[in-house]
Amino acid sequence: MSAEGISRVTMRLDDLANKHIVSESADGRIHCHSLVREYCHRVLSRPDRERLHQRAAECYEQKEDYLAAAHHRFEGGDLAQALTLLTDHAQAIINAGGAGALLEQLSRFQRRLLNTEQWIALCKAKGDAHRMRGDGTAAGDSSGHAAGQCTHEQESQHGITALRASADHFFQISTLRTSREPPVRVYDAGRLAPIE
Repeated sequence: MSAEGISRVTMRLDDLANKHIVSESADGRIHCHSLVREYCHRVLSRPDRERLHQRAAECYEQKEDYLAAAHHRFEGGDLAQALTLLTDHAQAIINAGGAGALLEQLSRFQRRLLNTEQWIALCKAKGDAHRMRGDGTAAGDSSGHAAGQCTHEQESQHGITALRASADHFFQISTLRTSREPPVRVYDAGRLAPIE
């Protein structure tokens, strides 16, 4: 990291600490207002910011804080590794109560930048997170997006058959429906695509 970039930030942080705008906790974390954090972030050059994000990601990976690690990988420009962290550890993140945070981070990825394998993994993780939150419609939609991209070989590799069964469960049509109920979304069990 460039000495000038670090010295500029260090000097400013010291000034802010002296004015009690920035503080450091016993565990070494720096606490400050988000505007102060944004300002310090902008003062750094792009290469310095990317290096700091990569170092932070490595630290969080060692602590098995995959959400924070993925955030820093993403901000540091390593999108593939950020997505891999989120999808490989989706169940652990969800089980730790992070379904909402997982969905928020997954929403940052653009479909056009992902290959088919990455897209399927992303959709599966989104479906799992939506299911945990009790949102069957969104879970089925995510599973449908994943299934729509799969070849038969990929279906067996990624457990899409289980996703299809799960989505079918969410979208079964009751034979006891009355004519007063609003129309429901109907899915073709073979493709998980909505039938309009």
